[in-house]
Amino acid sequence: MAKRSVFNVKRLHDLIRAQTPMAKIKAELNVATTTINNHLLKLIQVDKTVYILEGSGVRNTVPKVTKNGLKITKGMLDSYGFTEGEVKIEQVNDKEIKISQNV
Repeated sequence: MAKRSVFNVKRLHDLIRAQTPMAKIKAELNVATTTINNHLLKLIQVDKTVYILEGSGVRNTVPKVTKNGLKITKGMLDSYGFTEGEVKIEQVNDKEIKISQNV
């Protein structure tokens, strides 16, 4: 059985007010997209206010591996909090790369 996530109204409010992207909220609360969406619906019902999270409209945030390499769409990068501009890609070890935003 999956781990049950507790709906924390104050915590979710704080993250939304801080304009935290969907990917960061998922990481911070350690929950799946479905759980975030369910909590967001509960919050909308409680507050009677519509909230839109940055990156919540992105259908697939898992990069696709093809014969030509790794495919990451702009929408995926947006959902992870990246903005327009250049990114830096570096190899961390044999199995990892790091993608960061050039400032």
